[in-house]
Amino acid sequence: MPKKNAQLFDGNDDNDSVCQYEWLVKWTGLGYDHVTWELDDASFMTSSKGKELVDNYESRQKKSDGPSTPFEANEVLFI
Repeated sequence: MPKKNAQLFDGNDDNDSVCQYEWLVKWTGLGYDHVTWELDDASFMTSSKGKELVDNYESRQKKSDGPSTPFEANEVLFI
């Protein structure tokens, strides 16, 4: 968490925020050293583009959580 954000977050759970998740955001055009953690109720995350990106991520996540094929589950590797 960037130092400026860490100063805003004190770790107490007694605030009235309805935020449930934090998202690690890799911003287009910036390197990985500029990723940020964004609360799910942040302005970008609640914008139409932010919602679209979250929906796309959750759709991919749901597909990847599906059961593996029997071959993959029973695969044995011999070295």
